[in-house]
Amino acid sequence: MILKERDQRPTQTASQHFGAKQEQDVAFYLRRQYANDPNVFVINDLRFEHQGEVIQIDHLLVFRHGFILIESKSIFGEVRVNKAGEWSRSYKGKWQGMASPLQQVSLQERGLKLMLEANSSRILPKMLGIQQGFGGRRYERLCAVSSSALLHRDSMPKEISQTVIKSEFIIDKLKAFTSVGTLTGLIKTLPFFSDDEMTSICDFLIQQHRPAPVQPDPALAEKATPSSPAAPPTKTVIACKQCGGTDALTGAWGKYGYYVACSDCKVNTTMKGPCTACASKSTKVSKKGACYSRHCQDCGHQQVLFEQRVGHIES
Repeated sequence: MILKERDQRPTQTASQHFGAKQEQDVAFYLRRQYANDPNVFVINDLRFEHQGEVIQIDHLLVFRHGFILIESKSIFGEVRVNKAGEWSRSYKGKWQGMASPLQQVSLQERGLKLMLEANSSRILPKMLGIQQGFGGRRYERLCAVSSSALLHRDSMPKEISQTVIKSEFIIDKLKAFTSVGTLTGLIKTLPFFSDDEMTSICDFLIQQHRPAPVQPDPALAEKATPSSPAAPPTKTVIACKQCGGTDALTGAWGKYGYYVACSDCKVNTTMKGPCTACASKSTKVSKKGACYSRHCQDCGHQQVLFEQRVGHIES
């Protein structure tokens, strides 16, 4: 299931544009494979803070045995990695060093582990009176590079070559990790997340997301005038299906998607529904900060369904 898409933010440079395009390409393949898979949950563009550090993960998969972190990297030209794990790339015939995406995703994994362990009592239940933790879970790291990149795999260390995948082959690699029932041998003894645990983990991670602050484009700011403001999405106030109230609602995510919980009558109301512009049922609810929106995939119409008020804590 796809829990979160990439945050929509402006790209002001060519590198930002191509980086966003690469993330969107990988998200497309993940959506096509896991949109209806109850055993794999996909969170795109997860950004959280822990112990004073900001961690941003391009794509995070939560599956029955653990987690998979994917770093998307837009690369044009040739790529080499030497025996020391140092990366270099060429563009228009010129070679230059570049930061290792795998080292980057390794740091992201460390931050994720620390945050999960620090909050294990909030996320996982006790078993026989003993608090469960995240020890023994699988953590896999992959780097998805542009399809146009030319990879020098012959000289690349084998352990690195196995984790660097072109976008169109990313699903083939992921299936080996996420296909329930295909694992054999000692892997069967690994801890296995239940449905409730998967929901609790994903709910917690979604709540931790902190969108990156948007840097204004000076050129666009100069063109903006009071007489021509950007048109906001159509706003629809969602109400409790039981009591019809709107003041006691709290936004949340559960096994079946986003919903609002009413503290007055203790009833949950789904945010799913048809498009009010064209009546299409091909709609998708997403969350950005405190705002929950429904987007029609047929006509492009967007509605703001609910905005979490200051002082309310998401469940």
